[in-house]
Amino acid sequence: MAPRETEVRLGADGESSTTEITVSQEMAGQVRADVVNITQGAANEVQAETVSVNMGGINQAQADSIRIEQGGILRANASKASVSYGGIGMLGTDDVSAEGSGMGVVVASNARLEDSRVGILLAGSVEGDVQTAIDTRGALLMGLGIGLVLALANGLRRLSSRRD
Repeated sequence: MAPRETEVRLGADGESSTTEITVSQEMAGQVRADVVNITQGAANEVQAETVSVNMGGINQAQADSIRIEQGGILRANASKASVSYGGIGMLGTDDVSAEGSGMGVVVASNARLEDSRVGILLAGSVEGDVQTAIDTRGALLMGLGIGLVLALANGLRRLSSRRD
């Protein structure tokens, strides 16, 4: 069964159109459309204005808007992402909202997270209940600490080489 493609005509002129592709209970390679819906299926690469994943998965997604319900995406870039009881490996976005979800690395301007876990969270503003291994403050402190240790090690190395 191949992905189902639908063309929706907008406007009286019949010129404007939107392509919508639905992948259901199958695996698709590259998918490009205005709207992509994945239900109990998977895709390797998706480029769309709007992506919706319900109990499915995507390897890599690029979209204006991504919505995940009980599914996952390995790598995603989007203007806006919403995750409900799902997961994302790496996410770059302006706005992310998540509930009961897990994410590896998130770089976002704004994050609204409830009962979610994120490995590394780098965000301008964070709201809600989230558990992180490393947040923005932690990443800055860790970088400062590593820089300090490297500077001290370099100074000690130079000091010991002068004695020789």
